Amino acid sequence: MTDSPEEEATLATEQVFDGPPTGAGLSRSSSFKASSSGSATPALQDDTFSGFTTLLDLVVVLDAHLDLLNRRMRARTSLWKEKAIEVRTRAEDVISKRTGPLVARSKSYVQLGEATRWLDPGRPTAGSAEDSKRIEREKITERVELEVAKFRAKVQKRVSTMSSKWNDAHVVSLREKLSFSFGVLNIMASCLLLGFEPAWIPTWYSLQAAWLLPVRLYTYKKRNYHYFLLDFCYYVNVLVLVFLYLMPHSKILFESTYCLAMGPLLLAIPTWRNSLVLHSLDKITSLYIHIFPPFLLTSLRHFDPTAHQRYSALAEMPALQPSRSLVLSSAIYLVWQVAYYVLIVVARKEKIKQGRVTSFTYLQADTKGAIGKIIAKVPPPRREVTFMFCQFIYTIITMLPAALFAYDSKFFSGCLLISCFGVSVWNGACFYAFKDKRFDRELTALRRELEDLHRSSGGTTSPSVNGASLDGETQVEEPEEVSLDSISADTPLASESTGARPAVLQEATKSKSQ
Repeated sequence: MTDSPEEEATLATEQVFDGPPTGAGLSRSSSFKASSSGSATPALQDDTFSGFTTLLDLVVVLDAHLDLLNRRMRARTSLWKEKAIEVRTRAEDVISKRTGPLVARSKSYVQLGEATRWLDPGRPTAGSAEDSKRIEREKITERVELEVAKFRAKVQKRVSTMSSKWNDAHVVSLREKLSFSFGVLNIMASCLLLGFEPAWIPTWYSLQAAWLLPVRLYTYKKRNYHYFLLDFCYYVNVLVLVFLYLMPHSKILFESTYCLAMGPLLLAIPTWRNSLVLHSLDKITSLYIHIFPPFLLTSLRHFDPTAHQRYSALAEMPALQPSRSLVLSSAIYLVWQVAYYVLIVVARKEKIKQGRVTSFTYLQADTKGAIGKIIAKVPPPRREVTFMFCQFIYTIITMLPAALFAYDSKFFSGCLLISCFGVSVWNGACFYAFKDKRFDRELTALRRELEDLHRSSGGTTSPSVNGASLDGETQVEEPEEVSLDSISADTPLASESTGARPAVLQEATKSKSQ
């Protein structure tokens, strides 16, 4: 039976203080012999080393007590581990109750890892460093996703609030008034600047671009029309701005920009049926994009006597060479066409199939137009390529008047601008007439619908709440008292999709009773 740690330490201490053990020669010579033979017993009985005996005894005592302390610590280690596991289990239970599924899922990872470890001892457990890092990354990812979701909800709420305000009836009315005022003042200011200070027209053009184009970007992005922003007309406007502020000395840029602006861009007004509708900011912006670049370049060429001092390219080009101008302009056009084909037709093919509108899909959908009819006759796989080829031919044809006559003739340039602007004015007048006809058609359809309801109801009514009957069908209260003549142009028409027809009937009844 082995002695306890306390008894062993006491025995070792008694042996030290009782003297050296018997049979152990501590002479100097014996120590050398022991060392040469490999023995580890020290030989310190020589008087020369007798002073080290006390130090040796102290070392032995300390070693015995340290060994005793180490044995006691090992005996209590298991008890401490059990207590630590118990405390950790309690802490995990408390945390799992407060934090919910996050800690529970982490514990499931640990259990899964332990089961995997039991099946495959060579595989690391869930409690290893890899699993701990993975769990920590997942926690961080969840927190980041939560913050991103909160941020998106906040942004969406603000956008919805802005959209509701923008679409409010009073705001729409105010926007139309501002659009009308801006359109009239823009025409007047442009004419005055052309007559008195043509040098200020580039600045006037840039100021309008600084706020009209961002508004166009916002509205088109909201309506999923943002692929229109890569069309040729915006490309020419960018070229004009680059010439004005970055490369005023470039003859190639000015020559090609002039032909493209005075040719296909200006003549796109009758092609795309741009209209001067002063109450519509969208239509004013479209007209600005097409007519202001040629108006600006015409003023620089024919009306501004100091333009050659600020734009050295004009001083070096007293006349155009039509063949050279057509080649340069066609090359600049092809740069845009190739980029558009790669970025939109190829890269955004799936988006277009999902319903994103482009110039090609817009013209293709217009089956009543000449371009839509031509596209419909081409096989579907070749329609886009055919459309781009026809557009290139159209560009070359429309550049001919600019290269042959407009650059040298002030009168021809003025007549061309006035003619295209007149077409936009006529289209605007037709737009108001079309709007009135559409309103008349809606009003006529509403009157017929009221007559049908009056005949089908037979003068009977049913209980209703806010115009809706208890069985879910829309009912009309006292249809025989409704006067069709009381519905005027000021009476709001309800959309058929909203099912709000009783509001119109109530408005008509009120107007009759008054």
